[in-house]
Amino acid sequence: MLQRRGRGFRGSPTGLKLALIAFLSLALLIPLSMLSGVARERRERQAQAIEETSASWAGELELLSPVLVMPLVYEYRNAKNEVELGKRQVILYPEELAVKARVQPELRKRGIFTVPLYSCEAAVSGRFVLPPLEEFGTDAVRLLWEQASFALPLSSYQGLREAPSLDWAGRSLELDAPKPDMDYGGQVLAARLGPGAWKEGGFELGLSLRGSGSLGFKPEAKSARVELESSWTSPSFFGSALPDARSFGEGGMEASWRTARFGLGPRILAEEELGEAVDYEPAFGFSLFQPQGVYQKTDRALKYGLLFVIIPFAALFLFESLKGSRIHAIQYLFIGLANCLFFLLLLALSEHLAFDAAFVLAAGAVTCLCSGYSAFVLPRRRDGLAMAGLFAALYAYMFAALKSEDYALLIGAVGLLAILALVMIATRKLDWYRLDRRESEDA
Repeated sequence: MLQRRGRGFRGSPTGLKLALIAFLSLALLIPLSMLSGVARERRERQAQAIEETSASWAGELELLSPVLVMPLVYEYRNAKNEVELGKRQVILYPEELAVKARVQPELRKRGIFTVPLYSCEAAVSGRFVLPPLEEFGTDAVRLLWEQASFALPLSSYQGLREAPSLDWAGRSLELDAPKPDMDYGGQVLAARLGPGAWKEGGFELGLSLRGSGSLGFKPEAKSARVELESSWTSPSFFGSALPDARSFGEGGMEASWRTARFGLGPRILAEEELGEAVDYEPAFGFSLFQPQGVYQKTDRALKYGLLFVIIPFAALFLFESLKGSRIHAIQYLFIGLANCLFFLLLLALSEHLAFDAAFVLAAGAVTCLCSGYSAFVLPRRRDGLAMAGLFAALYAYMFAALKSEDYALLIGAVGLLAILALVMIATRKLDWYRLDRRESEDA
């Protein structure tokens, strides 16, 4: 008979004991997976809060290039092969374009969640040059420059905080929705340039915007320069071009881009929506990156969950094997459940406190609980201090891995090797066959 009634592990051979520990470890994967579901549900609620707040404010914005739209008279042959005149809209892009944007972020609370929003003041300036008539095609007859209009495509009307101001060649013009006779629509602000011959025209445009998440740029011009300033200290740059220059400091960040487009000539406005007609160049810009959110950090911590069950079990098993202690399966289970509750406590605290503080509090609570319980389970009270040191080392190891995102894999691999080495050193003189015989005789 391997086990007496009511003695739990007491009469179990080593192999059976290890099998039961392995079973308990696998069984504790169930609460760990449930905790992963809780973290995922909280992350989805955070995403919903960000989406709802952004919908009330404004979403991700893109600054598109202003263009000139003007009618072109051209020749064509009708069904009778007779020459007739027609009219179509053509698009002119800036020869030069400069954008200076100042982004001021702010954090808004929605419940317990923090949503990053921003306000942006942008100064857009540039120069248009009227190309020779030949560039509009061999059928071009003349340009109706007196009917030309300045158009600014928008990614969202909601992103405008106030009506933009436009200065065209020293004249102040009012931007508004396109008039019906302009033959284009979409989310566009436009103004007639009015009569007066011109071959070249400069403009200055002031924009006051608000958005959330990110700000992108699509500078469709032969030569463009974008300069960005923000007090946000952890931006994430994205898109078709990284900044040519960037700097970070206590007051925020600065970045600048320079782009050149070759062969950017006049285009025919084939689409009725002007925004769709000019929105074809990939954007670049920056996003209000929030490094390592609490739910991402908790997810990363949960990947170490099984390790934090197995190692305390291994320590208890070594106490049994090396010092002749007797520990019941239920006592193993209590220790494992306490370590599982660490992750729930960490998630709950980190929603209200800084993640580092939440980690210290959760780790301290579980360490005190498990070491105090171990002091009564193990034969000597000071063995509880050894377990406290073990748990403190484990949580310090996890904290270091979570804080060092780039070296997390290296820290994990070296840590596991060190743990295995310690177990091998501690058991190097243990006679496992003699241990089995002793436990069989006790049974």
